[in-house]
Amino acid sequence: MMICTSRSVIFLAGQRCASTSIEWGLRRFFEIAINETIYGKHMTYMEMERRFAWLFEARPLKDYFIFGVMRDPVDWVLSLYNFHHLPWFDVYPELSTKGMSMFDFLNDWSRRNRWQSRAQHKIFVDRNDVLAVDYLIDFTRLHEQFMQVCEFLGLGPIEMTVKKSISPKVLTRADLAETEMHEIYRRYSTDQEIYRNSTGRLVSNKIWRPARGVPHVWHVVVVVDRSALPSEALSDPEFWYIGAHDVDGKEIYREDLRDEEMQRLLAGAAPQILINRWFESETEPVKWTVWPFSRSAGWLDKIEGAVNASILPGAPGAPP
Repeated sequence: MMICTSRSVIFLAGQRCASTSIEWGLRRFFEIAINETIYGKHMTYMEMERRFAWLFEARPLKDYFIFGVMRDPVDWVLSLYNFHHLPWFDVYPELSTKGMSMFDFLNDWSRRNRWQSRAQHKIFVDRNDVLAVDYLIDFTRLHEQFMQVCEFLGLGPIEMTVKKSISPKVLTRADLAETEMHEIYRRYSTDQEIYRNSTGRLVSNKIWRPARGVPHVWHVVVVVDRSALPSEALSDPEFWYIGAHDVDGKEIYREDLRDEEMQRLLAGAAPQILINRWFESETEPVKWTVWPFSRSAGWLDKIEGAVNASILPGAPGAPP
């Protein structure tokens, strides 16, 4: 579980849902990061609301963007079962699943270890058993949707490279009997419903904005039609001015297109040229400008366009 007060973001860490990888990728942005289970790494929304009530007096919890990760119930149960085959559980026989059938895991181990086997959605619901998060990443599309969340939150491109607690492959779906899979889906029916209907899209209608005065890492995609460019911009360029401007037309960022990047982008034959720029600014960019400079002709005609804000799938205005 991690809380970023400056950007008003909370990550709720589900078990066996890549929480360690996400924490290692993001924790430099978070003032509060509880990364050990014994201290509350996997605390629920309701536990967090109670334990950090003092914090939410300054900025209400409803103003925070909250996200987490969910898995298909069968995949999650298999990961939990396989994880507890690891050697370090040998000294905790009540937690180890070595030599245990899936039938015994579901009917004995899960009963004895109710905290570990609690339904995934219990982490994400409020006291009325209603989802209290804004976005749930689908584990099967983890990297893609994690990057979307980072972009939406203005954190820039962040790669997840740490995989600290991978479950060994002891059992797979192919090893489960049909009755065992049916029992898992029956037992975790609410998880299955939420996983099918609420992952990979914005769950709430919240309009999130970081706290005032906090720099935002903006991702601006400049899309230029080749046909709109003067011929010298393609045949004789020295550089292209690439700028981002605020609502009043003031330049807030400039990073020209030059050298290897220019050669790579101009070498193709695609009808459009895509130029990506990431930069930090407290001011929101609303317009981009491309202004080519030719060795022989000097400054050429400008091309301008509107900046499209990063939108998570499911948000108003996002593509289906």
